Amino acid sequence: MTTLISWIAVDKRQPSAIYLASDSRFTWPNKKHWNVGKKLYASTRYPEIFGFCGDVLFPAQVLDKLCHKIDFEHVVPSGVVFENKLGIVRKFISECFASYPRDAREHFEIQYISRSGNGMKSVFHAGIISWSGQEDVEAKVLEMPAVSGLIHSSGTGKKPLSNWYYRWKTSDIKDTSRSVFGAFCDSLSSGEDPQSGGSPQLMGLYRVGSPRIIGVVWRGEKYISGSPLHVSECPAGIEWHNELFERCDPETLHPKEDAQRQPRPIFNK
Repeated sequence: MTTLISWIAVDKRQPSAIYLASDSRFTWPNKKHWNVGKKLYASTRYPEIFGFCGDVLFPAQVLDKLCHKIDFEHVVPSGVVFENKLGIVRKFISECFASYPRDAREHFEIQYISRSGNGMKSVFHAGIISWSGQEDVEAKVLEMPAVSGLIHSSGTGKKPLSNWYYRWKTSDIKDTSRSVFGAFCDSLSSGEDPQSGGSPQLMGLYRVGSPRIIGVVWRGEKYISGSPLHVSECPAGIEWHNELFERCDPETLHPKEDAQRQPRPIFNK
């Protein structure tokens, strides 16, 4: 399965960003695994991001098709309320799933994050589309925290993530983006969930603009969407964060000179 999380970042004025993060491990019934699987998908033109856990084949295929459809047919209008957007997405996934072989069906959960409006008028949203053996694919809207924090966690790594998040949330840097991402990275590093592994992959939505793929500096190497990059590769327009959510220079892999340092917290005993 996986570890999949979403969280909101709130500044002194209002929510400023929303993020989706996942591990990169695909696991087979024989316990073999592959650590460079893509689990996050996004429109290149509109503020819509998706991530999945559970079954691999159907969600990966349907999300690729969905993002292509959003980009070129704009099937998820930006002017409609999120509940209607979620309904459109659920219907598309349900229609695709209807023709999927019954004996190949496996449980899946898709997290969906979105934004309506722009700038200081922007509002962030999150929802879940899932199938767990019920009659049809289901969907629900998720509640947003009032402060920076976890919106939802999914997958086999949910329990280890919850334990690590509790430690970060009860530390001296609670209610911050780095407390969520730091807990996620600690959970992944711990190996407590054997079905979660590989590097973190990360995407974000800000008050303005399209979704952003965010590069991750993980164990001294660079990764984008779970895939390692050569040390000399520095794709233009990509921001980079390390395990402590510090902004990093992709050439040195160290925090940028103007980046605020984010030391590990002091955990309560």
